[in-house]
Amino acid sequence: MRQSMVHAIQMIKHFRFGSNFFKYFRFLLPSIMIPFLLICILVYGTYGRSAVQSNYTHMQQAHQQSCLGVNNLLENIQNKYLELCSSNDFQTFMTLKNNTLPAIATDNYVRVIIDMTSQMLNSTELIDSIDIYSSYNDYILSNRYCGALDALAPRWLAAYREADSETFTAVTENKDGRFLTISFGVSYSKNSYGLIAFNINLAKLEELLRSSQDEPIFYVALTDAENHLIYSDNPEYVADLLPSGDDHSADSNSCLVSPLFLPNLTLYSLINPAIISHAKALMYTLLSLLILVSIILSFALALFLALNNYMFVSKIVYQLQQNTGFSADLSEDSDETMYIMRNLQNIIKDKEQFEHSLIEKIAMLKKSQTLALQSQISPHFLFNTLNIINIEMSNALGHDSQLVEMVSLLSDILSYALNSNEYFARFHDEMDAAYKYIEIEKLKYYDGFDVEWNVAEDINPNCKVAKFMLQPIIENCFEHAIHQMTDRRGKIQISAFRKDDELIFVIADNGDGIEAEKLRELRKYLEIMDLPDPHHIGLCNVNSRIMLLFGEKYTLDIVSDNGTKVTITIPYLISQE
Repeated sequence: MRQSMVHAIQMIKHFRFGSNFFKYFRFLLPSIMIPFLLICILVYGTYGRSAVQSNYTHMQQAHQQSCLGVNNLLENIQNKYLELCSSNDFQTFMTLKNNTLPAIATDNYVRVIIDMTSQMLNSTELIDSIDIYSSYNDYILSNRYCGALDALAPRWLAAYREADSETFTAVTENKDGRFLTISFGVSYSKNSYGLIAFNINLAKLEELLRSSQDEPIFYVALTDAENHLIYSDNPEYVADLLPSGDDHSADSNSCLVSPLFLPNLTLYSLINPAIISHAKALMYTLLSLLILVSIILSFALALFLALNNYMFVSKIVYQLQQNTGFSADLSEDSDETMYIMRNLQNIIKDKEQFEHSLIEKIAMLKKSQTLALQSQISPHFLFNTLNIINIEMSNALGHDSQLVEMVSLLSDILSYALNSNEYFARFHDEMDAAYKYIEIEKLKYYDGFDVEWNVAEDINPNCKVAKFMLQPIIENCFEHAIHQMTDRRGKIQISAFRKDDELIFVIADNGDGIEAEKLRELRKYLEIMDLPDPHHIGLCNVNSRIMLLFGEKYTLDIVSDNGTKVTITIPYLISQE
């Protein structure tokens, strides 16, 4: 299960956009996302329109309430203006001559005018002050100050000079706060005598305009007859949102317009853009969330479907790999279908190669069996003859003779070769046969060489080896190295040791080595497992038997550099006997 899962993930990572996972993902993503988006649009269209209508209704109600409050204020101001203009004391003040100016502050009619303006101010909290300006005398009379215009410099002076008219509307500001000044000209008999300025506290006016709002759903604005902005609670927004031109009557879902009591003022209520932006932000957030959920769901479903498919395929491929031993490589394929087809082709090809190799090995085995049957007569005859010769020589020369010892050793070796039809031998018996062969060579050449044995103590004496595996290799050392040396003493090193689950033999000599061309030719014979010429029959015979007995991964390795070293590697197997 875990192996199949790992293999499935490897296929997904390798094939990427061509894999079944991405094919499922590309199909599932629009299938899930489109219904989600349609639901989102439907919900936003339904509730969005409801929210817009609710905000518009609220703004409309607040706008009507604001218009009513401001119109009441303006009507009150106009009534006060008319009341002042109709007063005899007021007319007396406005028409004074310049030569009576020093006596203004002490005259009775001034106190009457001050009392009238004070009563007007007490009737409403919105009006901060009332300034009466006599242009005929260049004198100001107010509930806050009295005196010449240039000396007093009231808050509306700049707007008055800029407007160049006694009738104007402007926003003024000083240390006491911000004010909306509404000025009315005073005329008698078509002659202009000055103005009356009503200074409205903007902070209190804003409270009146926003009394119906718990939060800034919309902004308000006052404009003059030329649609110039006089006042707004958020002039940066309102300046861009005000309609251009002289059309003050067209309403929309984002703007309401109403002319006020005074003909040169217009009140606007404009929806707060942040409300619309907030609604859009919610829409975008919802869309982003739905897209993310769609991607996650599509990814999860595609992965689930792909893993189920891959796990089924990978189980089959894994079992085929275990049975056939081939290694599956993904780099040659474009998708899973090509991968499965190539694996099946590899299995068929591998079986064909295996059958062909098996036929060749059977033919070689039959050939080897024929040669073995033909050669069995000679060793048996030789073994029996040697026993007779050994007895006669012992009787004639005595048991201590070197000839008797040599014949005895040779007889033991032949006995080891003929005592069983098994292909395998014990490690102890194989090493003993090699030792006796070397002793024969010592007797022949009078100890003219050295032998170094390095056998690991942890090797079980009963472990299985191929019979007569070492003697042909050692014989080559004498024939091609030791017997050819005249300038130095020959030496043979024989080592045996374990490495993990393998048993390794190393036979090395200090001869002149093998020429590079001959070494390549010898390795070629070892690779093709064919019966070579008589000069290499020993090595090739040992190599072929090892491969047939233990598997093709176990072969001879020959290195020739300042001598020749042959390494034999076989599995470490313990005999059951």
